[in-house]
Amino acid sequence: MGATLSVDSRQRQEEKSITISISKYNFIHVTNKSEFCTAALYEKPRYVTKQAAKIMDQDGKLDLLIRKMEEAERKHTESEKRREISEEKSRSEFLALKLAVESRNPEVVKRVEDLHKSVVELQEKVEKLQSATLFSAHERQPLRLWHQFLQ
Repeated sequence: MGATLSVDSRQRQEEKSITISISKYNFIHVTNKSEFCTAALYEKPRYVTKQAAKIMDQDGKLDLLIRKMEEAERKHTESEKRREISEEKSRSEFLALKLAVESRNPEVVKRVEDLHKSVVELQEKVEKLQSATLFSAHERQPLRLWHQFLQ
């Protein structure tokens, strides 16, 4: 920051203690034992050229772009964490389901074997009944059937 200082004072060389203070209106007050001096602090006006304005505008756009990229990266990281947590939860649920199914598998196989034995027994009974009814029907029918062929 460029500033010019104009001081109006008379100095004495024997004085060594100096106090400097700045007021809220940009005035510098210099005090030593014998004198009081006031100086005004003037700032040079800052002019912005077109090129400097373009550079500042580009810097602002670059800062905005960087913030958006950081925000997108943060959101991406958060979504990756959520996805990993979700996958881990699903994996653990599937493992629990698999264990439950596998623990019931021998029981189901045993029941299927029992059902198969029951079906085989019932099939044998049905075949015996069918053969018994066919045999009894054939005992009565064959005379008629052969009788028709003989005529």
